Order: sequence, then structure tokens, then C-alpha cells
Amino acid sequence: MKPAIGDEATRKGVVLVLDDDPAVRRYIRRILEVNGFDVIDVGHVEAATRVVEELGCKLRLIITDIVIPHISGLDFGAQLHQINCPVEILYISGYVGSIVVEGLRQRHPHHVLLKPFSPSELLERIDNLLAGDLLRLPPVAELHDGVCAPSGAPHV
Repeated sequence: MKPAIGDEATRKGVVLVLDDDPAVRRYIRRILEVNGFDVIDVGHVEAATRVVEELGCKLRLIITDIVIPHISGLDFGAQLHQINCPVEILYISGYVGSIVVEGLRQRHPHHVLLKPFSPSELLERIDNLLAGDLLRLPPVAELHDGVCAPSGAPHV
């Protein structure tokens, strides 16, 4: 895979990828490594939490699936805000039409990427986030406000 044309200045640093699907993690890892990032990929929140505790603010970006076992990607993001780790988060999801995903996409479209996505779509979204062209994503408590699933609906 050849590197994509983009802003090479933004394509440096460590990216944490959290997704329970190993194929998705491998796909994202290949794209990012070819384009200059160091990648740590994990399949569960416990491992991601350990990485955040070890590396903290040395992380440049976290890419997390919204739907992961035991906790949502949004709740994982909330944990990051509680430990005051100001890292950009890109949420990915294959659940098109989910109330939570669609609400988040409407309020913060640059912080959500729907699966499947192309390498160029992923890199464009990352370049925009890391270049600071977008407003920083608010704390996750604000993200939940207005985008929560109705009572009794599954939380994603």
C-alpha cells in the first residue's frame, strides 16, 4: 500500500486503535503505518485503558469503535476526560441508523466515521482532526446529552 497524499506534518505520533474485530484493527493499522503513524491496536477496553495509563498524553489520536463488548466507545471516551487526557478521538461504527450513532454524527460529524470506509476517507478525517481545523470534541457527558437511546433500547 502506497502512502496517501496528505498533510505529512499531521501524520506522526502514536495512534491507539480499539476495536473488537481483528480484521478492522489490521486494516486500520496498515493504513496508518504506511502513512507515518505508530499504531497500538487492542481488542478490549481493559487493554486500551492500560495503554492510556502508560502513554497518557503521548497518544496523538484514539480510534475506537462505538460498539465494543462491556462498554461503549463513548463511555471509554468519558473515562479519558475523567483522567484529563486531551487526546482527539475518532469514533467508528458499522451501526448506521443507530440513534446514538446518528445523533453523534449530526452533532459532531467530523468525529464519526461509518464502516466500511476507504483509506482516503480515514486519512482525510484524521488529517482534519489532527490539524486542529475542527472544534475540539466536547466532553462525552455533552455527547450523551440528546443522543442517548430511548429507555429500554440497547446502549451502543
